[in-house]
Amino acid sequence: MTRQADVNGKLAANQAATKRWHSRLVRATNALTRLARQRQRLQVQPQKRAVKTKEQAKPLGIHGDEAVAVAEAIMARKDDLDIRSTMLARSAEPQLIDRLKAKRPAIDKTKMPLSGREAENFLKAKSAEVTARRSKKKLA
Repeated sequence: MTRQADVNGKLAANQAATKRWHSRLVRATNALTRLARQRQRLQVQPQKRAVKTKEQAKPLGIHGDEAVAVAEAIMARKDDLDIRSTMLARSAEPQLIDRLKAKRPAIDKTKMPLSGREAENFLKAKSAEVTARRSKKKLA
């Protein structure tokens, strides 16, 4: 009996020690992960750039005679830039949807009766047609 109690005590102590070391292992792993990420961030940070002097810096945009030349070129193409005239020219062309509608066969919209019994009979006939087509597809 004492031997069994001794073994149970040792197993309980072993389990407690394993739990304690496991939690330490998790904390150590998390700490190592944080340090690895910090090292990567520090290595990726951009290096400081050399400050340019005024002589080295380029002026932004266009200035002087170059700006005047660009403005004159834009004014020469004014007809191309006139939005209203280009929109009117484009609207004269047939749109894709209009061409597709022209190809579509005309539908008789008066085919469906609107009164109660006639509408029911019409829908039953349509349903029978659809069912027949479906059964033909299944047989094929």
